[in-house]
Amino acid sequence: MAALGFAVTAISTSVAAQDAGKEPFQRLNEAEIKAKYQHCPDGYYTGPRPGKGVYTKDHFLWVVTPEFAERYCIPQEFVSKDLKGAEAVAFTVSENRDEERCSYNGVEERCGFPKSLRFELYFKSGTPLPMAIDTSIAMVPSLPSAYMIARSSKRLSEALRKDAPKPKREIPVKAFELSQIGISGIKDGKIVWPITTLHEQTYFVRVFEGIDYLAVEGSTGMFTNPRREAQDVRKFVISFDKLGDRSRTNNGRQLSEFAYLVELPESFSDKIRAIDKARGLNYRAMAEEFLRRQSQK
Repeated sequence: MAALGFAVTAISTSVAAQDAGKEPFQRLNEAEIKAKYQHCPDGYYTGPRPGKGVYTKDHFLWVVTPEFAERYCIPQEFVSKDLKGAEAVAFTVSENRDEERCSYNGVEERCGFPKSLRFELYFKSGTPLPMAIDTSIAMVPSLPSAYMIARSSKRLSEALRKDAPKPKREIPVKAFELSQIGISGIKDGKIVWPITTLHEQTYFVRVFEGIDYLAVEGSTGMFTNPRREAQDVRKFVISFDKLGDRSRTNNGRQLSEFAYLVELPESFSDKIRAIDKARGLNYRAMAEEFLRRQSQK
């Protein structure tokens, strides 16, 4: 969960990063920090700010509404009036450190951790999201050692596809249907570039007073598509299908067909695309590398 500031975690004492290329660092005292950055009664942002010598390292790209920023003392550079459908969105490329995947060609071993596009969304409580299960919390289980047993991922996927929770289950695995959420590029009121399905990780009601939280993850590298990039699409949405919708093919669909939409600002989407290209899997490059190796055999 992207921290806003009720407890300071992952402390970094370096101030060089936030003040590089700026005027000489002038550290604020505790009273000045509280008056300038921590005066919001509902909470405050704990990341780097000018004059702070101790802060939480922020690995997220944020966009928030003006109201959310005012309520939680969020930096103004995170604010956009173009964010629609959510109060805040925090984005990062996450790594699954529980599963290290490797390849071996007889000479060398190459390993890496699977990466995902992660979006953490904050909604006003009562937002009409199309939930499959009426619950205040839902969490995908963490099963690190299960990755070492073949087919365990398949069996887990089959379990997630079941519509109803098991009897006496207190915390369901999911609040939404499988493949119900996705991110896509839009033009002229319809989907023109489906990027990837976003799989629910955590749903939490009232993470803050009057604010609900949803974390979703999807495949990296999908923003690298030369044919789609030629369309000059800059507007993207996170879409929620209507319950029971089994079409699952978003390309060409009208936005009015969806149950709910979160509209991302163009500047925010541009940054996501750049981050995905830099850190995500580049499937075109992988295919070219595969063909190159095949030609050398």
